[in-house]
Amino acid sequence: MNWLKKLLLLFKRKKEDENPDAEVTEVLPEKKPFFPDENNMILNPDEVEMPYWLANEDALKDEGVIFGLSDTQPDEKLQVISSFFAKISSEFLQKKEELNEKIGELNLQIEKKHLQLENLKQKAEKVLTSEKAEENILRVTVGLILSIGMAAGNYFIIDHALSKGFETKHQFIAWGVFLTGMFNLYGLSSVIHNEDRLTWKKVVEEFGMPLAASLFVLAFTIPYVSPFQSVAYFVFTFLGFLISGKLFLGNLTKIKTEWRNFVFNRNINRDLNKIESDWKEETEQLETEIEKLRIEKWKIIPELNKMESELDRIKADQQAVENIFLSEFNLAKNYKNKLSGNQLKKIMGD
Repeated sequence: MNWLKKLLLLFKRKKEDENPDAEVTEVLPEKKPFFPDENNMILNPDEVEMPYWLANEDALKDEGVIFGLSDTQPDEKLQVISSFFAKISSEFLQKKEELNEKIGELNLQIEKKHLQLENLKQKAEKVLTSEKAEENILRVTVGLILSIGMAAGNYFIIDHALSKGFETKHQFIAWGVFLTGMFNLYGLSSVIHNEDRLTWKKVVEEFGMPLAASLFVLAFTIPYVSPFQSVAYFVFTFLGFLISGKLFLGNLTKIKTEWRNFVFNRNINRDLNKIESDWKEETEQLETEIEKLRIEKWKIIPELNKMESELDRIKADQQAVENIFLSEFNLAKNYKNKLSGNQLKKIMGD
């Protein structure tokens, strides 16, 4: 018999002594069993060390009555109850944290795979919407080769013309005249294609050295060939200096741009082929990996829900235990004021 029943029984006997003919009805609070299952793992003393008064509901009620009658505050016991259930829930909390951490890692991997998949789709869309650049690398390359051929032919004509006036070392002299005449090659632009106002300095820079080189060839060919042939040497070498040099320089500049456009178009063609082969296979692989990660995540969620349910059950059990203890504590504290010292000693001594 717990302490509360003893206390109520004492009042019942007191009323019978005062009025033996009166019918006394014992009213006890409705008992709500807290331990429906004796194998309840939450309150299993073999797994978690527990205070003796938490072993069953009657012991818990007795402890509440004793504290209520002894003018002791319930904070200490409530702290013990809280610590006890904290120990029980620690394993579930740790497992919950591990599962949450694992789900977080899976979500991070899924997000990373989604980002790779999105980047791949954007690359494919960019390739499909890209327009090929216009390139004429073949024509420019042929033009560059022809300009080199023109310059080489100009050199051989100069060498042939000077060989009559210089029997020895005419090749070196020819190289000197040729490089001098090609001086206009060093300029950034030609007056032929320049729409800016023409100045005398620009004319001298553009035509001075080629003209001087051609006149040199003319002067040394007149004694040995006819005037018509000398003039032909002069005109050919002069125009060769003007045209071949700028043609070579222009094609050399253009071939860089044309090569860049050629590489750009080649990359587009390569990526177009990848869309239906490599990128398609990579997309399918990423989608498969994402699905596997989702399945792995879904397998963890039921276990996580189970841990959360256990924690909720532990919290509910803790609340129920605290309510039972406080209910018995407050009830005993209220009855205490109606008892004499001898009655209290009798109850506590039983």
